[in-house]
Amino acid sequence: MFRIRERRALPVTILGAALLAAALLLLRPSAPAGQAAAATHESATSALRGADTPVKDLATIADVAEAVVPSVVNVSSEKRVHMDSGQLGPFNDPLLRRFFQMPPGRDDNNDNDDNNDNNDNNPGREPTEQSLGSGVIISADGYILTNNHVVSDSKEVTVSLKDGRNFVAKVIGADEASDVALLKVDAKDLTPIKVGDSDAMRIGEVVLAVGSPFGLQESVSMGIVSARGRAGTGLVDYEDFIQTDAAINPGNSGGALVNLRGEMIGVNSAIVTRSGGSQGVGFAIPSKLAVKVMEDLRDKGKVVRGWLGVSIQGINPSLARTLKLQTTNGALVGDVVKDSPAEAAGLKRGDVIVGLDGKKVDSYAVFRTEIAHTSPGSRVNLDVLREGRPRQIEVKLGELPSEQALARASRGAPDQGEAVLDGVNVQTINSDLTRRFELPRGASGVVVTQVAPHSAASRAGLRAGDVILEVNHDAVSTVRNLQEAVDRSAKEDAEASLLLLVQRGNGTFYMALEQSQKKK
Repeated sequence: MFRIRERRALPVTILGAALLAAALLLLRPSAPAGQAAAATHESATSALRGADTPVKDLATIADVAEAVVPSVVNVSSEKRVHMDSGQLGPFNDPLLRRFFQMPPGRDDNNDNDDNNDNNDNNPGREPTEQSLGSGVIISADGYILTNNHVVSDSKEVTVSLKDGRNFVAKVIGADEASDVALLKVDAKDLTPIKVGDSDAMRIGEVVLAVGSPFGLQESVSMGIVSARGRAGTGLVDYEDFIQTDAAINPGNSGGALVNLRGEMIGVNSAIVTRSGGSQGVGFAIPSKLAVKVMEDLRDKGKVVRGWLGVSIQGINPSLARTLKLQTTNGALVGDVVKDSPAEAAGLKRGDVIVGLDGKKVDSYAVFRTEIAHTSPGSRVNLDVLREGRPRQIEVKLGELPSEQALARASRGAPDQGEAVLDGVNVQTINSDLTRRFELPRGASGVVVTQVAPHSAASRAGLRAGDVILEVNHDAVSTVRNLQEAVDRSAKEDAEASLLLLVQRGNGTFYMALEQSQKKK
């Protein structure tokens, strides 16, 4: 049985307008399907680009991809392998380990060692492995930008173009601290990419990631700029990453991140993943930083960095309260190097740097990168809080000394971190801690920097250099995460033990700490 709903009369004015609109639609000639589709696309593109941008100047995403793909190449490198008998199997490829976040070692699920070029059968031959990545053509005469980790320790690097040509490339220079490398091939008619202004990118802008994931050339994925100024990942020393959800996979390293004008605004570098596939968190080196490093490598043979001469750190809420700050933004000066530009300008321990050349300092790691990529001899203006009072300090930057010279000039012991657990000091992993404790490159989590002798944690077996990955099955990636997990456990059950998942070397294990062992 059907029910007829009560129909209510429309007001006369609305009814008349509806009839008039229907009549106009009937009288207007219909557009062909292709024109209708084009109009729909133009309307959608206008909404994407902004109503003020003329439609005739716009390119479709397919046009952008077609323009940039010839400028992105496949990079294949034959690498020397430093391994022992336990480091075999297809997942020993360092590029795969970087993306899949796997420790070096044997793949226990695969006893086939075919990917090792039968090195076991040639004891006199130096073991090698093949690594795949991408690169971006910067000039028509053969300069190509890529990642350092794609070509590091390589015996031979081969570049494959879209038109099928292959070249043996020369590594002009590489910079591990920024993960940038510059190649040169003997060619004169290449298609260079346009370089855009990475500083002008806004969160939410549409971008394309172009490269050779898994060796599949001419692959394009689309996403948006998810964040800017990402630092503290521990991947490189100087971090100012563009974060994107455009799919980046193994082999995309060194490829281009481009905007909808077909300009390279980043060099794809890494992803965060638990499964090994893209999970929507990828990182690209901003074009401004990558081009500066490239020019130094090409023109000077090395990267020349600016030097302020301070030891800086981030500001957590407890530090902010103690220093009577209204925010955790800024860079706290923990030490000033003797005879450095900072000392000459009058910077002091305890100063909080909140501005650089009129721009707010949100992250101490990004501030460090900005200083490093400012030319030595340049003058910078710092906005500083000293005992709560604002002041401005002008500093003439020097040239960053070698690590050996810095070690000689440095004063004071390394920062031992925060005591979140009783008798245990911890810090969020960064590049300095990665080197200090010889952690796997790209490691993330909270590293134990100090364990008090005879403490309960020491008796339980916790050591300096251990990495805490989870507390009661909750993942922790920062000291703040760890503190929150500890506090949450205390509220739920004050008598229960903490269950820690700890990584030591290439293995992980669980450890139980009684509730009384936590900091009160």
